[in-house]
Amino acid sequence: MIYFDNAATTRPYKEIIDIYNKVNTECWYNASSKHRYGVIAHNLFDKATNLIEKTFGITNKKVVFTSSATEANNKAIYGVCDKYKNQNKRIITTKYEHPSVLNCFRELENYFDVKYLDILPNGEIDYQQLEEYLNNDTVFVSIMYVNNIIGSINDINKVVSLVRRYPRIKLHIDGVQGVGKIKLTFNIDDVDLLTASAHKNHGLKGTAILVYNKNLDLELIEQGSEQQIIKSGTIDLAGAVACSKAFEIAFKNLDKDIKNSYEIKEYIYSELSKNPNIHLNSLMDNYSPHILNFSYIGVNSETLMHYLESKDIYVSISSACNEKLARPEPVVLELTKNEIYARSSIRLSFSSDNTILDGKKFIEAINNYKKVGKI
Repeated sequence: MIYFDNAATTRPYKEIIDIYNKVNTECWYNASSKHRYGVIAHNLFDKATNLIEKTFGITNKKVVFTSSATEANNKAIYGVCDKYKNQNKRIITTKYEHPSVLNCFRELENYFDVKYLDILPNGEIDYQQLEEYLNNDTVFVSIMYVNNIIGSINDINKVVSLVRRYPRIKLHIDGVQGVGKIKLTFNIDDVDLLTASAHKNHGLKGTAILVYNKNLDLELIEQGSEQQIIKSGTIDLAGAVACSKAFEIAFKNLDKDIKNSYEIKEYIYSELSKNPNIHLNSLMDNYSPHILNFSYIGVNSETLMHYLESKDIYVSISSACNEKLARPEPVVLELTKNEIYARSSIRLSFSSDNTILDGKKFIEAINNYKKVGKI
């Protein structure tokens, strides 16, 4: 099997599974209990939190473990915005955010002046437009670090420099496709909130984090709260420990994994560029090495996906959260202004599990597709 859908999820490392099982077997106690074993469990939870802080290099942040990046994004957005509802305030995001962000902003249109940023031809946000939208009534900005569909990398330092002209604004970065995938090009301490997901980095599903400023009072009081004040329920100690370990391994192996993904992407990019039926929606420069999006012109993306599946090659036709929607891929449509490209787009996403040989087999399958026919 050739698995090129690592932006959706990655194969969990055996080491992470073993850690999770060990904690659940040997330290299954409630970390909020005050007896001896509860204290042991809580100390282990503190170690997991401290490992995240050390791995991420943060000094002025709190860490909350969540069940998903979607939960973390929701907590970040509503946690800041709820107290500003119906006060004629402005909030800003982009047109191509992950649904867990974009859908929140659409709901908040009932309470805020919501502005959506366009995409530049290079796949980045329109920074000039951001500068124009920012004003004294703006209270919240959410920007994706690495786009989950095409892999473009936004200049977060540029965003920070613009947003910091207005001290009231809180800046949230959805780092899910960047953290552990590429070298961070910004200081996490410079942003107010950051979301990251372990299962995108060979960790376990159901494990993610929200990192936020210590002085930020998120308006998400939940009954029975046991993690800070914004995450209720019994602490998933095994999940927290496994999550922190997954990020530690990802950061430790980052240089090697980037090199591996870049070599695969560069090879496939070069070969696809020779095919007159292919339009490349991703670029090489200032794009993540682990994502490559292309369109096989005139061929429905689902048709090509299933053809590749018949060759035991697994790819994506959009974000996994949008895959059931029968519509043109919104990001590709916004970028190319071409519905044919948007209906034909395929996303490849790589990890340390992939090899150049996988890339060669993929290109062989694509080059042979013309023998099967198009629709």
